[in-house]
Amino acid sequence: METIFSFVGQFLIIGGGAAEIAFVIFRFLTKNWIEEKFSERLEAYKHAQEKELEEYRHQVSILFSRVTKIHEKEIEVLPKIWEKLQDALGQVAKITSPLQFSPNFNNMSNEEFTEFLKKSNWSEADKKSLEKSADRNTFYVDKEFWYDLREAKSAVREFHNFMINNRIFLSQDLKLEFQAFDELLSSSLIDREIGEQAKDWNLKSKAYKGLVEKAQMIVAHIENLVQKRLEFGRATPTITDNAS
Repeated sequence: METIFSFVGQFLIIGGGAAEIAFVIFRFLTKNWIEEKFSERLEAYKHAQEKELEEYRHQVSILFSRVTKIHEKEIEVLPKIWEKLQDALGQVAKITSPLQFSPNFNNMSNEEFTEFLKKSNWSEADKKSLEKSADRNTFYVDKEFWYDLREAKSAVREFHNFMINNRIFLSQDLKLEFQAFDELLSSSLIDREIGEQAKDWNLKSKAYKGLVEKAQMIVAHIENLVQKRLEFGRATPTITDNAS
């Protein structure tokens, strides 16, 4: 381009028609040079933009993949934790309920009693103690409580551990509700156990009333939140690329 400017400069010095021709050539060449440079810069700008857009798409794809995996895990966790919640609730409700089932051994034949012992989950030592007891009904009620308490504690512990191990996949509102329910189950069991040890009817009653008054409300909240999360998980987000 410097050669062109030098050439045109010489024509301008000479003057006359040649200078006019040179000026026309100069304008023509300058216009082409400017358009060429503009085209080069425009292409470079487009290339940079496309590269930036591609990087953005890549980052969005990574983020979307992570979110999808988290939601997939959440959808896997929610039915399981709901099942463990229901199992724990059933066990705690059973042991805190004022209505307790117990067989009447006075009306059993020896064959029926033997069959009952075979099906029982009691230890052999406790079975023998029941068999030798002068008051089998009272002995059974007192001993069965501790077996039921052990099962209830096991169900609550299983629910608690599953919740702790998977809380990272729970939304904040669900996590708070599950934690509240976990605390309710634990406190109900504690009241019932202490009430049994102290033979305190008020504590026994408190364990059941506290469970009845609070459990229904918390479970309803959890059920509503779980259903919303499951519905959210079914909807597969899509990314629409409108870039040209």
